[in-house]
Amino acid sequence: MARASEKMSAREMQTIRAELSRSRPLLEKQFGRADPEARKMLELGYTNRPIGKDSIAVWAQNHANEMPSHVIAARFNPFNVQAEMVLIDALSDSGSTTLSARQEQMKRAWKEHVSSIKTVAYAGLEPFAQLKFTVKELLGEQFDFYPTLQGRAAETLLFTAFRKLKITNREDMIVSNRPFDTTKGHIEDKGMRVRACTPMSNPEKYRNAESVFMGNINLDAVKARLGRPNKIKSILITVTDNGGGGQPVSMENVKKAAEIAREHGLILHIDACRISENALFVKLFEPGYENKTLDEIVKEMLSYADVVTVSFKKMYAHSGGAIFVNKEKVFRGAESAAVPAAELGKLIQKLTTVNYGCGFDSYAGLTGGGMIEIVSGLYEMIDPYRIASRILQISDVFDSLTRKYDFPVVGGAHALYVDSGAVLPGVKPELAAAEYLGAMTMAGIGTRPCGLGHKLYAKWKQNPDGEWVFKTPPTEMDSLRFAIPRETYSTELLNVVLGSVGEAYKSGVFASLSGGMNAIGFNTSGFYHFEGKYELVKPNEFRTAVAELSKFLPR
Repeated sequence: MARASEKMSAREMQTIRAELSRSRPLLEKQFGRADPEARKMLELGYTNRPIGKDSIAVWAQNHANEMPSHVIAARFNPFNVQAEMVLIDALSDSGSTTLSARQEQMKRAWKEHVSSIKTVAYAGLEPFAQLKFTVKELLGEQFDFYPTLQGRAAETLLFTAFRKLKITNREDMIVSNRPFDTTKGHIEDKGMRVRACTPMSNPEKYRNAESVFMGNINLDAVKARLGRPNKIKSILITVTDNGGGGQPVSMENVKKAAEIAREHGLILHIDACRISENALFVKLFEPGYENKTLDEIVKEMLSYADVVTVSFKKMYAHSGGAIFVNKEKVFRGAESAAVPAAELGKLIQKLTTVNYGCGFDSYAGLTGGGMIEIVSGLYEMIDPYRIASRILQISDVFDSLTRKYDFPVVGGAHALYVDSGAVLPGVKPELAAAEYLGAMTMAGIGTRPCGLGHKLYAKWKQNPDGEWVFKTPPTEMDSLRFAIPRETYSTELLNVVLGSVGEAYKSGVFASLSGGMNAIGFNTSGFYHFEGKYELVKPNEFRTAVAELSKFLPR
């Protein structure tokens, strides 16, 4: 299926390292310049050339004029904008990736092979057995595997089961590198608390980084919290660190976190949604892993975990998620009562049916075709060349934005994270600079991103007059994320469309803006971005800025 066992040559690895190091001057000195011949070979030999969903000309003809009013009617919430009106959909790479030719071929083969079994049968599907086999082969045999409809379902089922078995209790603390916003929401919905122990990346830190592993959880910060009143029950490591800028986590960091967890009786929980991208960074930049395959690196990293949650939608599939529970783990519940892994798993299975109406031991609500997609996607995600081409595309767009326009952005493993406060220096931090800039890119150039900054990660309090203000200083960066789906848009299209924002920035379009947006019905829930609504402080300023931005998009 995929080239999991194929070894990257030293020349190829050196080229990729050098390409990825261009955004970090200190690393570039270490790894030198890229080998253009090796880069050419990578591009021509291993990359499935993606195409644009729509051309700029088609979008301009059909939707450009009506886009500003549509964004205003959506109350500036990207989730309320219709997908058909979008030119570049950078809201998420979850479930939005184009299937590879190999995956399409595998789906056709399965339909021909198992027609008598019916891939849409209600239960007892052969693809489910294949899925369980593939999970064990690629992710590890130490886990009991509980499929779900998607990653968010996995999170809420796991945290609910923890509470019901009193493995965790109200006010218990989970420490993390940077929990994703919905993960934070699920934790807090169950009455627990979560604290980020890793600073959010920003352009200055990113440029001057001596290590690519900026997603590492700060273990000194974890240790400092061990003696505090709120009892820490779990260490959660997200790979890559999506909320903190899509930055990778080193194997050494995971090992040391596991040691702390064992020493203090904590649960080590890995959110492994983008573990394949993380594994490539380990292979390229962590000593001792140069000759390891991606599946070997993935297996080792997961071997340190007690529980794992994944979204298969981020692994070359359009649906599905899962919970993995280490079979040997004995959890500690109330009054030190032992809770074996099997007991936790039994409750997860029950909750799957109670909460979602899905048969827990045969399909979990997934279709046979969906399972085949997941199986093929798991093999795709351990192909180092596929993962390298995905990361290099984002690196190329980052390089174009920074070198041409000095645009303040961080390059993640799957996304670009814009420092909205730097782009909009005149907008007060309380006035949602990230969401304001995102509204302008939707209305002006048809590009849909997602705010992942102050509104979701800062600590807020409400004054007696109802105004929301920062409880503590705002987060390190008011981040606006442009997630790039795999193999969906050409690099040329991304450079042209996102380059129009860079051109506008360089030309001073954003420099004097001061309006921003007020949130309507704001709450501090981790799910706020789904229901968020905004009103413009200066409507005329917004319309003028959108018109100016749109002029930089070639028609």
